[in-house]
Amino acid sequence: MRISIIALSLFLPLFIASGCGSEPESPGVGPECTLVWTSYRGGAPNIWTMDLPDGSPKQLTNLSEGCGKWGVVLSSDNWVYFGGKYEGDWEVFRIPRDGGQIQRLTNSDQYDGDPTVSPDGERVCFLTKRWYFAQADRELASMSSSGGDVIRLTESEGSDDSPVWSPTGERVAFVHAIDAGMFTVATLDPNSPGTIEYWTGDLEGAYEPRWSPDGSSIICVGSYNGTKDIWRVEIPSGEMVNLTNSNQSDEKPEISPDGSQIAHQVFRDGQWDIAITQMDGSGSLYLTDDSAKDMWPCWSPDGSWVFWVSYRDNDYEIYGAPADGSDGPFRMTDSPGDDIRPQCWPK
Repeated sequence: MRISIIALSLFLPLFIASGCGSEPESPGVGPECTLVWTSYRGGAPNIWTMDLPDGSPKQLTNLSEGCGKWGVVLSSDNWVYFGGKYEGDWEVFRIPRDGGQIQRLTNSDQYDGDPTVSPDGERVCFLTKRWYFAQADRELASMSSSGGDVIRLTESEGSDDSPVWSPTGERVAFVHAIDAGMFTVATLDPNSPGTIEYWTGDLEGAYEPRWSPDGSSIICVGSYNGTKDIWRVEIPSGEMVNLTNSNQSDEKPEISPDGSQIAHQVFRDGQWDIAITQMDGSGSLYLTDDSAKDMWPCWSPDGSWVFWVSYRDNDYEIYGAPADGSDGPFRMTDSPGDDIRPQCWPK
């Protein structure tokens, strides 16, 4: 079922990307890439960037009510899409990668956010409450990457979450709530929203789906017998493989650019650390062993480094290290406010 609603595409001249507030420090280490994160250093969360290895932090957005806490993504044509708050409402926005005028792509008095962009840069899939059955319910919707008609993709009383496009753009994987506290990973054809397939019914719950670079599998967190592990689901056979298979909690999987490894956070001995597990499940390497929280990893575009959020300095900062564990960790940011949700873009 498709329902179209007109969404306004507005320019917001009062919200201009800013390079002011930049810090003079640079980490002096790291691969050639652009590190991106959300920072509370100015109060409300906003998006910051830094060219590695020798660049300085620069503020990309300056929204007074905040943005970037959930969902920041770079399109193939160098637009940055994100969820932000404007006049009390959460909306979907975009801004040129190099800064400039922010465009508001949705205009709803209900939540719109968590955008993800198709590989060709033409469509945006996002979460919305504009059709909710209950206050907590969220549905998937899509629209042109420049705004316009909003198409409803899901319609159920269970909340949908965490959309991610397949490498070809033919499917969207997402998380569907089947009961209170119970989730499954599903996929749909964005051009035919009724074609929903469910993939993780054998698990007690599954979430955080990630497509492999070749689209042959989906990596996710799955709960079985009360333990959270990283699982691989083969597409289209549905065969499921437990890659970590431990009595520890493994979450936040991110697949390396070549598809051979998975960085994730693991809870062991009372602490969160960062580990790298082989895609075939043959073993894991621990990058950190610190009593502070180390969480939310991401890969550099060339797969040589992993970055993550650490609480080892009594606030959240971004750290990084070579993916083979040969050096580091290195502190990448140093600010009075928390720095969270790191990701890396090609320069």
